[in-house]
Amino acid sequence: MDGYIKEHLRLGGYAPSAARGAYDNEKGWTDYRIGEHIVFAHRTNDYRVDRFTDALHAHDYVEMILWVEGDVQYLSGSRGATAQEGSVVIIPPGRSHTTRLLRRGRYTRDVLYFSPAAFSPFGEEMLSSLLSAAAECFTVTLTGDELRAARGAIDRITAAVTSDGPLGGFAAYSGVTDLLVTVSSAFVRGASPTQAHRLPETVSEIRRYIERNYAAVSSIDALACAFYYSREHLSRVFRKYYNISPHDYLERCRIREAMRRLRAGERVADVCYGVGYRSMSVFLAAFRRITGCTPSAFRKREESGG
Repeated sequence: MDGYIKEHLRLGGYAPSAARGAYDNEKGWTDYRIGEHIVFAHRTNDYRVDRFTDALHAHDYVEMILWVEGDVQYLSGSRGATAQEGSVVIIPPGRSHTTRLLRRGRYTRDVLYFSPAAFSPFGEEMLSSLLSAAAECFTVTLTGDELRAARGAIDRITAAVTSDGPLGGFAAYSGVTDLLVTVSSAFVRGASPTQAHRLPETVSEIRRYIERNYAAVSSIDALACAFYYSREHLSRVFRKYYNISPHDYLERCRIREAMRRLRAGERVADVCYGVGYRSMSVFLAAFRRITGCTPSAFRKREESGG
């Protein structure tokens, strides 16, 4: 999870904690690294709807959320599900997703980020089955013994990552594997799916259109015309569900692809025009705003592994 840590450090509001392998977020929680490929955090915040910052995005690692409290709705792809006791969410790599705050209040959850390499080679089959099931239904509700087992595993992980003992890392990894076995079992057999619903088709279609055609979208006005909406209505509807404007999501899609191409060694100019920008200066400004550095600096850092 080096990429996750380095990205947050570059963007600011994130710094190494006094605890080994931990990083404090300005929003009030601490991320704990468990080995090279896992990050764990217990997060609790008091939010207002107009100040809720989570927005539609995607990443190249798996995200697991275990809901504790809060009036929220999880969105993944074209589906949404309102959280309830025992809700667990799995977001596969590359899947666009976000969380909607439905009402002002406290939102508490346990979050686990991990790359597939965390469980190689022994957990590859289990992880493959989990991600395949999550692609069909991204959330289930744990009950009874499964819920108690999941909460027990979370308690052990929390105790381990906050311990200074020599076995803390091993104990945390053990808790993670126990948690994953419990959650995977529930997902694979389709136990107690959290009630999910499809988002309005037009909203989902706008998202898919941006994701598929980011390089060809000339403007948000043109995008609005394609759906017979005014620019204002398009932006209002899109932001209502995804907490982000169509323009900002378009830029995220372009920059995500730009980062992939830069890692592959493409020239900066080719990347700029290949992802849909018509001006190098506009591309450079967007890239720096989203990643915290220039395309050239990003590529050099990726090449050096720094």
